[in-house]
Amino acid sequence: MYLLSFWENHVKHKESLIVVSYALISIGCLGYYFVYNQATLLGVQIILGLATAFLSPAYDALYSHYVEKKEEASDWGLWESMGYIVGAIAALIGGYLATLYGFKILFLVMFLFSIIGFFTSLNLYRKKRLLQKD
Repeated sequence: MYLLSFWENHVKHKESLIVVSYALISIGCLGYYFVYNQATLLGVQIILGLATAFLSPAYDALYSHYVEKKEEASDWGLWESMGYIVGAIAALIGGYLATLYGFKILFLVMFLFSIIGFFTSLNLYRKKRLLQKD
């Protein structure tokens, strides 16, 4: 992530990196469904690691561009706390689903939500005017 962030400084349209990252996350989530040994698990983890390495710096850079100057701390605080809260809720729901239906169903649900995230990011990328700062 550290080395990629230097390269991402020179990328003009960081939105494209976000879209590609969400596509990789979807592939990784679907990949969990097909894991059958340590090598395939490692492959899925590499895909998800690369997705995170591309997504995190690009998303944070884009988010920083739209943070209100007078509300930087509260905007970042809200974003960070929301991430932890949503992660905790997702872990609870995921644990419940895995207990009731098994991990295969959980992986398909993860894939479904990642596809929704991908298409949402793709839609925002196509409508770049929505991302224009006033």
